[in-house]
Amino acid sequence: EYYTDVLKEAGVWGTVGLHPHNAASFTEELFEEMIGAMAHEKIVGWGEMGLDFTKVPEGDEEGRRAQREVFVRQLQAACTLKRPVVIHGRQADEEVFEIMKEHARKDHRIHYHCYTGSWDLADRLMDYFPNLYLGVTGIVTYKGGGARNTIQIAKKAPLDRILIETDAPFLRPKTTDPMDGAATRTSTPGMALIIAEKIASLRGLPLFDVMLQLRDNVKGCYGI
Repeated sequence: EYYTDVLKEAGVWGTVGLHPHNAASFTEELFEEMIGAMAHEKIVGWGEMGLDFTKVPEGDEEGRRAQREVFVRQLQAACTLKRPVVIHGRQADEEVFEIMKEHARKDHRIHYHCYTGSWDLADRLMDYFPNLYLGVTGIVTYKGGGARNTIQIAKKAPLDRILIETDAPFLRPKTTDPMDGAATRTSTPGMALIIAEKIASLRGLPLFDVMLQLRDNVKGCYGI
């Protein structure tokens, strides 16, 4: 198991799941392997799982059906095992919500990874699932319309319903450092602090207070 070596590192935990882009790779053997991985003491959740229609055209019903079926299988198994889930949704937010409502308990612990949807949907998600957390990434440091929803979430969502994440190696946070990005555009987990700083700035709160709450949120979602 390739991931077990990584998990030997102190302070490193993991989740296991099949990303919707890889839905065609689903097999019963792989499914059993994912179930088995949940027994590892440092595997703390199941995911990413969900729907991503960015690369599946509207007419590709077979591709979309495969994503739905794999999503439901993983979600049901995670709920049976009472493991937190990491949700991935792109160009399918409302359908992701409907599947979650149909197959997940209302009190299930949910991390909606890299949430970039509307405030209206975020509000409905949090209202329906009281243990759902919204993932805020480096997008919160960007400018332009593409960052509007993420910035709104960072400002309006209850602080105790937010998780910060870098989506490394993607979505590198932007800083005011003139040398930022001169050598690399790769994101790293340590850059989560930049995201926390931006959230504190948007809310007018001390960074220390924000960090304490965000730490509590990780414990609430993943138990670590």
